[in-house]
Amino acid sequence: MNKLLHPTRAMLLLLIAAASARADAPPTADAPPANAPRLSDAPYSVVYYSLTPAAAQSDRQLDELQALGCSEALSLVYWWHADTLGGDYWKKDYSPDQIGEGFWKAVDLFVDGCRARGIRPALRLGSFREFDGLFHPMDPSGAVEPYAKWVGQLVTRYRGKVDHYMLLDEENDKPCAKNNYDGSPEQYLSRIVIPLSTAIRAADPDAKISTCGVGAAPATDWLLRLIDLGLPRYIDGVACNFWYSMAEDRDDVVALMHAVRAKWPSARFYSNGVVYAVNRGLDDMRQAACVAQSMFTFFELGWDSAPLYLYQFSMTVDTKENYGIGRFPTATDPGQRSAAWRAYQTIAHVFNDRQRVQPSEISLELTPAATIETANHIQLRVVPPDVYQRVFVDDGKRLIVYLVYRDFRYPRSGNWNLKIESAGWGNPRLIDPLDYTSLKPLDHKAATGAIEIEDLKISTLPTIIVLERK
Repeated sequence: MNKLLHPTRAMLLLLIAAASARADAPPTADAPPANAPRLSDAPYSVVYYSLTPAAAQSDRQLDELQALGCSEALSLVYWWHADTLGGDYWKKDYSPDQIGEGFWKAVDLFVDGCRARGIRPALRLGSFREFDGLFHPMDPSGAVEPYAKWVGQLVTRYRGKVDHYMLLDEENDKPCAKNNYDGSPEQYLSRIVIPLSTAIRAADPDAKISTCGVGAAPATDWLLRLIDLGLPRYIDGVACNFWYSMAEDRDDVVALMHAVRAKWPSARFYSNGVVYAVNRGLDDMRQAACVAQSMFTFFELGWDSAPLYLYQFSMTVDTKENYGIGRFPTATDPGQRSAAWRAYQTIAHVFNDRQRVQPSEISLELTPAATIETANHIQLRVVPPDVYQRVFVDDGKRLIVYLVYRDFRYPRSGNWNLKIESAGWGNPRLIDPLDYTSLKPLDHKAATGAIEIEDLKISTLPTIIVLERK
């Protein structure tokens, strides 16, 4: 029998170590208010690099995530980070067992602050790559067991409060000679998944766990090999890091989901970051189109978590906002929201919960509206690219029509005439893609069983129309 499928004696000792850590860990932080918002079924998230023990600043940052429409936030935590939050991350004069008061306070503020705002907090456990093969610079052994004990303390403190734990980052394609790690599925399972998942489940039996966010995504063969080795016995899902071109093309993402679910029907799907590199040569409106379409794609496909990577750092060619989509406000700085921030916000607030916003079979008919006239006075209709079209019903009260050109790397637009099977719907209005609260009434004609809208502009930034129940 494959020994990878069963924890070794060392792994069983981790259960004991994690249990003892439970007794030693600081008391769990207070629960969120009883009137906290219901957690929505949607994947909208950001990679959160901004843990802080300053309560006022934490509130400002998390308020911004709530305004954005985040249903989740993914924060990165490291063992070596635990004593140095707010100080010198690279100092060498501290013990691996030290956990600074500022670290617990910062994570408390993040976890409970998210939950109070209806945002699911998630934690990605740091890798051994920051210190060239060591989980902690002051633990030269590079062994996973001491790290697993620390992870047990972390999970004990936040038992029942964290949406999921991600097991390191891109461990599939980066061998590490210092600790003889070759990046294979076999080593990832035996040296990382089994010991860490064992420690996590000892501290919180109901915790959800995912693989690392794989590099060179979707890395389908690597993930399928892990599943064949017994991955579903230890964790709950897989995770990927996606370039924005993959969200656009979509085929690789869909193929990955089908392949994983063929072997593992209950698998969950997470990401450590999506929409990478939308800053490279794009203007702000193109970045907005990339972000909006990517967020919609992961909502429609049913991903559990799709954090935008990153929230900050400025590199676009217009306003310099940015590799992420905004800058957090501070006590003296109002922060900055880019066009992409506002486009993300619109998608997140319109398509805000899969339990409420359900696909509809109502039919649409699109015909090109633009014409040209030849020298012989013959009018020819200009045919723009195919339109990606979807229809949803929001809690039985609103009909939502989503129209877009999916090739968002190459901006284009075209005018169309739209016919919507009305069947009890009326008052069509256009949502401003950069302001979900702004709805513009659309000129339309009422035909038999349908509503007709002429000369509707469609582009790579989604056109979203809402109709009300008559």
